[in-house]
This record gives sequence, C-alpha cells and structure tokens, in this order.
Amino acid sequence: MLMKNKSTDIINLCLCIIMTVYGAALLLLNIVIPSLVIRNIIASLALVMEFLLIYKKKLPFALTVHMLLIAVLCVYKTAWSLNAVLIYFVAVFSVLVYIYNVKLARMLLTALYFCDIFYCIITIFLRFNKDIYINYVVKLFPDTEERLIDWYNNNCMAGLTEHYSTNAMLLSVGFIIAFSQFMAHIKNKNIKYKDIFEVGLFSIGVLLTGKRGHVIFIFLTVLVILFCSIKEKNAIKRTVVTLFRALLIILAVALLLRFVPSLSSFVTRFHSGVKSNNATDISHGRFELWQLAWDTFKKHKLFGIGWKQYNPLISVQYSKRATYDTHNVYLQLLCETGIIGFSVVISWFVKLFVLTIKVFRKKIVNFNADFETRFLMFFSLGYQAFFLSYCLTGNPLYVRIMFIPYFTACGITLYYSRHKIDISDLDTVDSKNTKGENNV
Repeated sequence: MLMKNKSTDIINLCLCIIMTVYGAALLLLNIVIPSLVIRNIIASLALVMEFLLIYKKKLPFALTVHMLLIAVLCVYKTAWSLNAVLIYFVAVFSVLVYIYNVKLARMLLTALYFCDIFYCIITIFLRFNKDIYINYVVKLFPDTEERLIDWYNNNCMAGLTEHYSTNAMLLSVGFIIAFSQFMAHIKNKNIKYKDIFEVGLFSIGVLLTGKRGHVIFIFLTVLVILFCSIKEKNAIKRTVVTLFRALLIILAVALLLRFVPSLSSFVTRFHSGVKSNNATDISHGRFELWQLAWDTFKKHKLFGIGWKQYNPLISVQYSKRATYDTHNVYLQLLCETGIIGFSVVISWFVKLFVLTIKVFRKKIVNFNADFETRFLMFFSLGYQAFFLSYCLTGNPLYVRIMFIPYFTACGITLYYSRHKIDISDLDTVDSKNTKGENNV
C-alpha cells in the first residue's frame, strides 16, 4: 500500500510538471523542448500517466462519455497539430483524474501560481525599464519584435511573452488564484496582508497589459464570487449588496487610474485601437470575424467545417489574418462543429457551472469547510465565470494556458460534488489553518 501511494505521488508530480510547462512556462517550453517530436512524446506520456491514475477506478458512465465526445470534437477535420491535440486530450481527461484525486489539482494550481507571479513581477519591472525590454527581452521573439515595441509604446505590456494578450491570460489566471486565496481566508475570518498585496500586484499587472476584455471579465468574476458568497437567500438583497461592492471597486480603480495614468491604457483602447492593428471600431476588428463565422455556420449547420478550420478559412478571405480565431468561442464552435458539436460543448459549460454554484453554496457558504476546500471551490467558481465570459470576445477554449486551468476547475467541482466533508474534523483543520497557512 505504501509503495502504491509513493508511485501515485511520483505520477502526480510528473503530470503536474508537464501540465505546468504547457500551461504557463511558455518561454521555458520553447527553449528547453524545441523539438515537436519530444513534445509529442511528453504529451503522450502524460496521457499514459492519467490512465494509470484512473486504472481500475469506477468512472461515472455519463461523465466519461461526455468527456470522450468533447475530446473527439478536436480531431474532427482538425487543423490542429498532433501536439495541440495531445495536450487538449491531457486537459480534458484530467477531469476524470481529479474526481478521485483533487491533490493533483492543488499541486497544479500552486505551480501555475508561482509561474504567474514571476510573469507579473517581470511585467511590472519591464514597464519601468524600457531599455532592458527593447534591448534584451524583445530579441527573444524575433517574429513579433516590431509589434512588441509598438505595443510597448502604446502601453500594452507583453512582459516575457510574444503577445500582450498571452501575458494578460497568464496574469488573469494568477489574479483568480490570488483572489480565491484571499476569499478563502476571509471566510475563515483570517485576513492576511500577503493576500491583499498579491491581489493588488496582479491587478496592476493585468492593467498594464492594456487588455480591455480581461479587465472587464475579471471584474465580472469578482462580482460573481461576491454574489455567490453572500449567505442571504433573497436574490434581490444579494444583488443590492453585490452592486454596492461593485461601486466601491469601481471607485477604487478610478482613483488608482487617476494617480497612475500608465495603468489606464485599457480605457483609451475603448476609443481607439492599437495603431499597429489599424482597428477602427470598439470591437478591435472582431465584428468582421464574427460575421464570417456566422455566415460559414449557415452553410454548414449540422457538423460545421472542422475543428480550427476557421484559421485557413479566414486566410483565404483576409491573408493578413491567417492565424486569427473568431474571438468568440460560441460562434467558432457553431462555425467549426455545427449544432452537434456546439450542443456537446455548451451543455458541458452550463452543466458544470450550474453544478459549481450549487456545490459552492452548499459546501462553502452554508457549511464551514476547511481552507483547502474553500480555496479550491472559490477558484473553480471564479475561473469558470472568467472563462465562460472571456469566450464572448476571446479564444480560451483553443489556448492551452486557458483550457488547462478550466478543466482543472471542472475537476475540482466534480470532486467535491462526489465527496463529503467530515464535519468532525473541521475544527481541528481550521485551527491548524488559522495558525499558519502556506502560500498558494
């Protein structure tokens, strides 16, 4: 039994490292593992590890079938590389691992968090050290060197990534983890200044990226968490309290932007796009992309044109946008997988989010759960809210740094929906956590 536990811990550690490298350490991945063949082997090994972790487990039939359908969609007439497909498989099937092994989810969030803190600190540092950024960091990304300089001059910080959108995604994940930890401590009436500092740090980092959508969707995520955290059962009263808190947050951000103008680039981008992209409307060119996706869906309503086939489609229409996605996951699903595929994915989105709210209200709001449970469920609720809202203007379902944390959040919910908390252990657990809880 002891040997089996050690083997499981080793597999958990290896799987966590692989998913962290693919989910956050982008520059490290490109430098350390430049070979696609090696990346494919590593991703395949991750799938084998997941199989070993769920081997002989009694998997829920309906859940397993649903996960298989979601996985199959990404190989339907796919334009994805083999490596992209394998990583997506690893993320999707990790849900089946998490329902029996939430420890892996905790390990992964810890690893992702430290990577995100690194990116955040570097982003802030480089914002005020232009020479270092221009002379050294930009050289790491020769394909986007000119655009990086242009974005920097327009107050859109890409940090240590090739695109300011990528940087905003990483920092958004870090913010949600930090805010989840903050809320988990508040629930235990154990406010830590460290949590406040980290939430503030990530807030500044996200603002520096200049991404409008990420700022708005993080704000909505915070409101969802605050709304669901109120014990009051009357929805109207909860809404009033949440709106009051929202007003306080808006005032605090407005005050911050008043004294630190360099953080307000996301506001100015509502009025004009970044010059290098020649955007002339508030959608930053998205309306055109959405129209093409909708027109294509009307021609292929049942099954769509195939996973990620929107890229080559738009390259025919607009050669300069050969790598663009729809920037709306829901429209892209309709375009690429038709009504059939759209129904499979959307039913999963809705079912998991509704289940998350139910589990959160039952085990966090109305039950004095231990710190680990509170933290993980705050993250699951917050990240799903962010992911689903970001799907309106972005491509999170097709970006590994976004979909890996999403399926992790889903797995966390499924774990706690199937496992009861032993109330007799709570006083002991909470007293230990109050005396000294470690960083995420």
